[in-house]
Amino acid sequence: MYLAMALVIATASIPNAGWAQAVSADITISRNLLPDSLRNYIYSLWVDGNGDIFTTMPWKALLRSTDDGVTWKQIFKRDFLSNFGFAVMRDQKTNALLFGNGGGLYRSSDDGASWTFVWEKGAGCFLVKPDGSILAGTGKHIGHSEDGGVSWKTVLYRDDHYFNVEALAMSPKTGSLFAGTADTIGLGVLRSTDDGTTWHQSNSGLGDLHVWALATDNNGTIYAGVERKGLYRSTDDGVTWEKVPGFNASPRNAIAILVLKPDLICVGFGWKGGGDPVGKGGGFKYDGKAWTQFIADSIDVTSFAVKGKSLLVGSLDAIYRVDGAIDTPVSVEEEPDVIPSSFVLHQNFPNPFNPSTTITFSLPDRSHVRLAVWNVIGEEVATLVEEERSAGIHRIVWNAKGLPSGIYLYRMQTETSVQAKRMMLLK
Repeated sequence: MYLAMALVIATASIPNAGWAQAVSADITISRNLLPDSLRNYIYSLWVDGNGDIFTTMPWKALLRSTDDGVTWKQIFKRDFLSNFGFAVMRDQKTNALLFGNGGGLYRSSDDGASWTFVWEKGAGCFLVKPDGSILAGTGKHIGHSEDGGVSWKTVLYRDDHYFNVEALAMSPKTGSLFAGTADTIGLGVLRSTDDGTTWHQSNSGLGDLHVWALATDNNGTIYAGVERKGLYRSTDDGVTWEKVPGFNASPRNAIAILVLKPDLICVGFGWKGGGDPVGKGGGFKYDGKAWTQFIADSIDVTSFAVKGKSLLVGSLDAIYRVDGAIDTPVSVEEEPDVIPSSFVLHQNFPNPFNPSTTITFSLPDRSHVRLAVWNVIGEEVATLVEEERSAGIHRIVWNAKGLPSGIYLYRMQTETSVQAKRMMLLK
């Protein structure tokens, strides 16, 4: 690995209105400032299975856009909300929304129309385990729910330090659980090898004990975003840590990590309302050969999300959409001469699969089709089709190389039909 230089888009080159664009070679970056009455710094971003964009902000709570960021609606608001620990997800078993902050964890079974208080500890991050149960991290606590977020049990409580659980991750190889901690006093990385029953510090080689982000790839490598020290990794299940080779940017707080596959990693630097705002911001991408900066130092990156083939980037003042930075391997076969009698999304084959599978769908009429894949926490991991398709039988070969084993949902939406099925990636 080595650090490469590239043309970087800075805020000065993008007008302050709507999805304004700046273009550089094969990358387009657009900025959405959100309405003035709703704007605060973006704490987290998330895209659900419908393609809706959710963003959480201190004091402004939870916003949603159903039209690709053109308009925004506030779907959760309280007169007082703690200014730390904001996270949102959708439970795949019950379709319920979960939203947490430092003041509590809330659940909505009617898509955000109303909310029920379910856990007083709150949530700043979520992790869905392979069995569908949910972990939630917050100040001094990690909670566990086995019923779609209706009830919660504390599996970690530490009263000896003031810290927040800022990130959660799970190794796809060993099943070990990891919690990144930060705030006034960090404990570094907490590791559990017994499914969350016990947790122990695991910080050998880690540059600082304030860890703001965690992510894993399908090879079992764990990445940690460390305050003031940048990006670290562990290749031995979290026992020891090292600085990522070749990534020698000036001291920065690594706040957000997105691992799409081992040779496609995005890292965001900046400040997230806590920790030490030293160094610079900016966003970097690794393509398997080199690190390239694609977000300028002047932008504090707080979060990442994927929408189709676009990368959404949260910052202190706006949401950025980056087109051309990520891609999904897809091949297409068609049988336009065979005209089906109805819209059908067929079960993928083979299933389980590793790493490629074929998804077939039938169209009786010409229609606009959107076919996408989500993981179990409702994050979109691939857009396979998003265009007009003729009547006939269509086959999409999807290569999931770089994604961890587990259950995935694939969903087809046309102008008159919505169908979804599950598949299993088993490595």
